[in-house]
Amino acid sequence: MEYYVAAQNGNFSQLDKSVMLVRAWSILRPLRLKDLEPSVEKAMIGLVGSTLRADVSAPGTVLPLLRCLLEGRLKEGKGSKQADIPAEAIDYLFCALDRYKADHLSKQLAYMARDCLNNKELIDLALRKAASNLMEAAEQATEGHAKTHWLQEAAKFARKFHLYDIHGECVRQLQAIDPSTFQWMTIRTASTIRASDIESYVRNFDQPELFDALIVLFETPSPTGSREENERIAKRIIENSLTHKLMGTATYGAHGLPQKSYDTESEKLQYQINSIESIAMGTQGGILSAALDRMAGTHVIPPTGDLAAWLVERYGSDPGLCTSLAESLLLYWGRDYVSCVQLAMPRVEAAVRSLLLLLDEPIYRVEEEKSLGQFPGLGTMLPLLDKHGFDPDWSSFIRALLLTPGRNLRNLGAHGFLQDADKQTAALVIRALSVVALLAPEETSRKACDLQEVRESLSSPTGRKHIGFFDRLLFKVSSRLNATLSLRLGRP
Repeated sequence: MEYYVAAQNGNFSQLDKSVMLVRAWSILRPLRLKDLEPSVEKAMIGLVGSTLRADVSAPGTVLPLLRCLLEGRLKEGKGSKQADIPAEAIDYLFCALDRYKADHLSKQLAYMARDCLNNKELIDLALRKAASNLMEAAEQATEGHAKTHWLQEAAKFARKFHLYDIHGECVRQLQAIDPSTFQWMTIRTASTIRASDIESYVRNFDQPELFDALIVLFETPSPTGSREENERIAKRIIENSLTHKLMGTATYGAHGLPQKSYDTESEKLQYQINSIESIAMGTQGGILSAALDRMAGTHVIPPTGDLAAWLVERYGSDPGLCTSLAESLLLYWGRDYVSCVQLAMPRVEAAVRSLLLLLDEPIYRVEEEKSLGQFPGLGTMLPLLDKHGFDPDWSSFIRALLLTPGRNLRNLGAHGFLQDADKQTAALVIRALSVVALLAPEETSRKACDLQEVRESLSSPTGRKHIGFFDRLLFKVSSRLNATLSLRLGRP
């Protein structure tokens, strides 16, 4: 250790000197060589001070030495309650917080203060200084995404250490970011689906009666396509994309604020699958809306009661859910797309809940302390329905449309962010409601008494074991478009 200290006068780099002193410190501590401690401590303080005063930033030299110094001197004996920290070490800690403002360095220094200091005021001061460094980085940023990143990091840090005044200020600044400062980039590609392909498909809905056309609609496959195929494409994209391997992904909500980050491999995979599903939904939403428009242009629309009665008679489904489906269809045909979506969305959840209750699944959350007794939300109930064999293609579609990381329409509508809806969205929500509403049997029906039949219907919601020729053709073309767009999104 004496050689390590003597080497401080040698022709070594600052970093090498720091490494030697840390090595000396790590030897004398467990051996309790208190007589050698002052010389090592003096050398460490001298090196930290000279480095902080130098023009060249050298955090790799300073931070390891500061950590050793802040651990305090060896105690006098077992009865000693407090290790003595050199006053210079505390001064240098705050000098370092002023000097090293990068987020990882500021946080590391703040954690040192929290772990080593025993003065609450000094700890609070160090934590606040680290949070201020993050906020300062946000102030210097001019681009919206960079400013958002720093304010988010500052807000998370402040909330973690109960600095609620700083947290509130970060959130206020986050909410006030000018949307025009975000440099969004839109990626487009030409669709490989020809108008003639769509027309050929929509002709399937040219039936003699409206009810016959609706039967065709209710037999169409999941608008997001095959979950298995989407996952295969997503894995291939991630494997071939350096961007996906090195960087995380963050999504922004309809409110314009950051909503969720995807950093782990499983999160990145789920996000990529959802991106593919979203592209598929965009295509299929247009086709479903074209089919509904074709029906309205070809047939006389019956009253709600007549349409609901036909649904109950044809499918043996719950009358209340059938009425909601009928009302949603009439709102669509009346071009009131927002009302259509707002009516149909919560009834999807009601249908899922009805099926789980029929299957005798214990879903109700009983009252506990201050938590009210209530049924869980759609995001909790869908996995339970999956457990009973619900078709994964349809389960994925409902998640992609109504939940996060999908379009999250359920929460947007519930919290007042869904101010408008186009016909494609309305058509997709109608399709989501129809698939679960028609599965939920009327309580007095024979089907309601046969749980095995209910489970079988869950595994094949449309009643079709095989996808028809036109569906296969359309999804084949759509899959090519999905893969093309997704691969472009995955490029660095």
